[in-house]
Amino acid sequence: MKIFSETRDWGDVRHHEFWGYRKYRHVRTPEKFDGTDRLTPHTQALIVFVDVKERIGVLRLLSASESDNAPRNIDATKWIPPFKAVRSGVWESAFPLDGAGEFGDSGNSVLWLFGWGVVV
Repeated sequence: MKIFSETRDWGDVRHHEFWGYRKYRHVRTPEKFDGTDRLTPHTQALIVFVDVKERIGVLRLLSASESDNAPRNIDATKWIPPFKAVRSGVWESAFPLDGAGEFGDSGNSVLWLFGWGVVV
């Protein structure tokens, strides 16, 4: 578990039953189909975790810069509820898991941002 214990924000994530983590290396040109086209070179990682009882998911964006444009770039898509700053270089978006409301398809959008998007 050493790798996880050294992961930024691991203390918050490890308590959740369902979670995901994607670290960005920025070694190639961002692609629309791998979920990286809205990111900046400052974006470090995405974390997602789920609160099953509350039926919400939380997407957390981690950045090396508190002025990273990635949250605004993703917000502009209107795929998920807008990010809110949590602290310097960290933003969160809470989205519904039940498919209801304006952001009912957020789960699929989060999968896209993790590189698991499907085009039909």
